[in-house]
Amino acid sequence: MRPDRWWWATGASVAVAVLVCTFPVFRTPLLEPDDYRYLQIIQEGDRGPVELVTGSAVVENSWDHLWWTDTGQSVRFFRPTVVFSYWLDGTLYPDVQLGLLVTNTVIHLLCTLMLALILTFLVGRGYAAYIGTMLFAVMACHAETLWYVAGRTDSLAALFFLAALVMHARLPERAGPALLLPVAAFALALLTKETAVALPLVAVMWDRWTEGGWRELRGRVPVYGAYAGTLVAYLVLRGWTLGSGMDWVFPYLMDPSDPGFPLHLWTGARSYAENLFAGAITLPFLQADQLSSWTSPFGLGVAAAAMGTIGVTLRKDPRFHILLVMAVGSWLPTAIAYVSERYLYLPSAALAGAVALLLSSTRARPALFRVLAVLVVVWGGHQAMNLRNKHRIVASLPYRTAAVVERLFAPIRDDIPPGADVVWLDFPFDWVSAQFMEQLLRVEFDDPGLKLSILTHVPVGRDIPERLVLTRPTPVTLRAHRSTGVTSRGESLFRWVDCDPGAVIRRSALPFEATIVEGSEEVCSTVDFRFETSLDEKVVIWFRPDKPVVPHPTGRVVDGSLQILEVPPPLEGTGER
Repeated sequence: MRPDRWWWATGASVAVAVLVCTFPVFRTPLLEPDDYRYLQIIQEGDRGPVELVTGSAVVENSWDHLWWTDTGQSVRFFRPTVVFSYWLDGTLYPDVQLGLLVTNTVIHLLCTLMLALILTFLVGRGYAAYIGTMLFAVMACHAETLWYVAGRTDSLAALFFLAALVMHARLPERAGPALLLPVAAFALALLTKETAVALPLVAVMWDRWTEGGWRELRGRVPVYGAYAGTLVAYLVLRGWTLGSGMDWVFPYLMDPSDPGFPLHLWTGARSYAENLFAGAITLPFLQADQLSSWTSPFGLGVAAAAMGTIGVTLRKDPRFHILLVMAVGSWLPTAIAYVSERYLYLPSAALAGAVALLLSSTRARPALFRVLAVLVVVWGGHQAMNLRNKHRIVASLPYRTAAVVERLFAPIRDDIPPGADVVWLDFPFDWVSAQFMEQLLRVEFDDPGLKLSILTHVPVGRDIPERLVLTRPTPVTLRAHRSTGVTSRGESLFRWVDCDPGAVIRRSALPFEATIVEGSEEVCSTVDFRFETSLDEKVVIWFRPDKPVVPHPTGRVVDGSLQILEVPPPLEGTGER
């Protein structure tokens, strides 16, 4: 096939396949609670891009504003290019929610075309490169990087990584000024995510293949020096921006010295293998005790057979070594983080490349090539079906937090003034939603000055929970009592505060002081919340469930209503409200 026809056919096929697989979420664009911290950045779009990126380049996860958690730590990431991309979306798209999804899809399409270029370098234009490209385009592990706004971090880093590798592969023997291009792309990849650190080693493996051995690489030392200098500069900038030290906050990060770290690695490896080879679902924050519910012996067998076949067949091929270093090197920086299928983005590109190599190795045996091609096409069809099904399931969930919040607040929205200090009793959503609910409300209400304090949780379970009993000992103090606990330990993975009577929780991130009046172990049954200003100056909202609040891996099933509470008068018991 003529080169121009091959590219037209590949590009068109990739675009159609990706759009078919993502169509369900295009019909219903979705936002997760943690996406709203980025939407809040877009909301502040009156700042210029330089001021915005320098002021928001650090993405931080902290939990001190949730009084029931006891971490005292935060997790911080350096993500200037990602933040800039969100600002750009806010500038370009009238419908930002749809625009974020469009950009995620465009990034994935560009990554796929970059991989197609790399595969043509490795195996030439033909069916092997075409099948490998199509396989990568529709792999089920890409669901989160497509529908999930924050999933863009991994695909955007991969785009710059693959672009740098393409430009490196085309560097002349004496690189000269042309070296600036792959170095710049490498720098952008690092500024997007740490997974790009593997690029220099991948470049060395590439040159070993093209130059024919290790000794011939001496002339490329200036190139590797440029990559090393870029990496050192990035690490210095990152360290200066984030500060020294790292907080190992479970479940976000797992300390390698922790006795549970090997089990964490096994949990991730098992889920990732079945995701890559069998299209299985990798549950975010998957824990070892959940593994049996999300994996199967059959999936493990398929993964082991496929990895064994690829590894044994290609073990001596230097092109396979390039891809192996890409897969392992881009995964290693994520090994300390929580389990997520997003971290498979670059490893899946390497897998698709290995499949193309496997097909290419059988070209001298047409019958075997046809059999393998049919198997890969069937496998790719299964991956595409699972990718579409993941998007269909996500788009059809009726209890996505943002949608439920919009429904709950509709009857009372007009009664909440701009810049209100909102106090929420019996918060019904999960711990991730609690972490980002203030940003969500600020964006949804277009009210950057709104403040939120969450005091109590609706207990999850099979029955409608016992109601809170509220009293107001002083004008600035609200006492909440429920014998089963005013907070719901539920499915939260974070360390819980000690509920010993007399314990006091004071933090700079809290606009109140919480004192445990009655409690034991993880059940805080009576708590005093003492604010700095009168409760009469706040908007107190209370969720009243119509049915039990049921936990779910992707959120909670919430059915009930919100009401604005008239706070009891000071110094008087009000009984059950």
